[in-house]
Amino acid sequence: MIGILLKKQLLELFSFLYQDRKNGKKRSKASLIGWCALYLYVAVVMVGAFTLYAYLLCEPLVTVGFGWLYMVIMGMLAMMAGVILGTLSSYSGLFHAGDNDFLLSMPIPTSKILTVRLLVVYCTGAAVEVIAMIPAVILYLIYGNLSAKEILLTCLIPIVLSVLVLALTCVVGFLVALISARVKRKSLIVVLLSLAFLFGYFFFYFKIMEYLPQMLANPDALGNGVKTFLYPLYCMGRAAEGSVFHMLLFIAFTGILFALVVVVLLKTFLRLATAKGGTVTKKAGESAVQSANSLSVTLLKKEMGRFFSCPIYLLNCGLGVIFTLIGGVAVIVKANDVRNMMAMLPGFGINEAEIPLALTAMLFFICSMNFITAPSVSLEGKSLWLLRSFPIPASAVLQAKLGLHLLLTTPVVIFFTVAALAVLGVSIGWWILIMATILLANLFTALWGLFLNLLMPNFQWKDESVPVKQDPPIAIAMFAVWGLVAALVGLYFLARNSLSPMLFMGAVLLLLAVANLLLWNWLRRKGCARFDSFSA
Repeated sequence: MIGILLKKQLLELFSFLYQDRKNGKKRSKASLIGWCALYLYVAVVMVGAFTLYAYLLCEPLVTVGFGWLYMVIMGMLAMMAGVILGTLSSYSGLFHAGDNDFLLSMPIPTSKILTVRLLVVYCTGAAVEVIAMIPAVILYLIYGNLSAKEILLTCLIPIVLSVLVLALTCVVGFLVALISARVKRKSLIVVLLSLAFLFGYFFFYFKIMEYLPQMLANPDALGNGVKTFLYPLYCMGRAAEGSVFHMLLFIAFTGILFALVVVVLLKTFLRLATAKGGTVTKKAGESAVQSANSLSVTLLKKEMGRFFSCPIYLLNCGLGVIFTLIGGVAVIVKANDVRNMMAMLPGFGINEAEIPLALTAMLFFICSMNFITAPSVSLEGKSLWLLRSFPIPASAVLQAKLGLHLLLTTPVVIFFTVAALAVLGVSIGWWILIMATILLANLFTALWGLFLNLLMPNFQWKDESVPVKQDPPIAIAMFAVWGLVAALVGLYFLARNSLSPMLFMGAVLLLLAVANLLLWNWLRRKGCARFDSFSA
């Protein structure tokens, strides 16, 4: 029974690779290769980032006899990455899965359903953790001059650590489910906790880089702190140096924690999986107020309600809004560091007159992180018939989707741009050009995402994560804009001898204006016609 259920879950999890969910047909080889290449690219980027940290830490720490501390630091980074990316998987996969009601209604023991859910969550967290640990282990094998026993124990660490990641991920998912079952705004709890873990991880990630010289200069103090406050991870590090005793302690700690998690889940899974959480009741007269609103405001409220009530949608497509806001604050707080960083650009072949262009490219890249419109059409899902049952023109629906993107992104984009321009102190001419270019770039990302989703909609999904994380419009919307930024940068360097920076910026501004007009014209005509032809 467990094998059958696991096969079902894995087939559903990876079905987007080999099946087109719009028509149920098998994907072409080209499409399959494209998806595999995309995920391979993401894995390579992750491996590259962790390889950089491992390279900076490994040889200095191993040389002074602190190889165990190196393994602890890299293990913590890998563990935190696995827990963060597995948190939503544990919450949605264990307690909020779309087929929970169906499976629980069948004569299947709850323990078997839970076992399958845990195996799927394990695959998610372990994949991230192992990818992060691969470069750490390889470099340790290279620089550590290890014996056969040390090699065996070091290679065993990622396996045990993956179980610890599963246990911690389930603890976080359990807490989220427990809280959300008692509050009205469960999506807000999921988002806040996920953001807290995400920002905590990046804070820890960059603080290691900031304090790297001090760590390498005084590893004894850091080692004592790890031994005192993180003893299980200390055991993991010592195991990498060949201590069988410490490996057994690490395995025992992981096993006990995992056993406790399983016991708690077995006692609470049924109650949490069937809990619907609090509901928001409408105040008397709310419907009357709503009926008085214009059609455009009503549709915009509908889009906003979906956005803020769906944690996966908010986290995956709206995280760029939060990063843009934080980036603007960081530019103001770290104004001197920003100026110093820009002053270093001439050393990379960029002269002072070209600094505004470099700033614009960075801001354009940031705009590409906001792709709220890319899954917005698909998210109508099977409720599309309800929207179509009202005499609402397609143009009004599409304008509401564009409106949500612009309403959420424009203020933070303006804030970031103004902060950066003020810190750098550029001329009024550059102020006008850069501000106009960034606003058009932000509009372009909104129009481009909606254009792609109208071309490639998917209404046959069971979980919001499918259109938000797995469908082509999301990946294409983001990577295509990144490619456009890279192409414009390359084009400038090819033409820099014949075009002034300001003239080139004017050409980019004109290009974006034309692209936006073409996309708007397509959406107004063919886009509306396509939306009218859709049926859920």
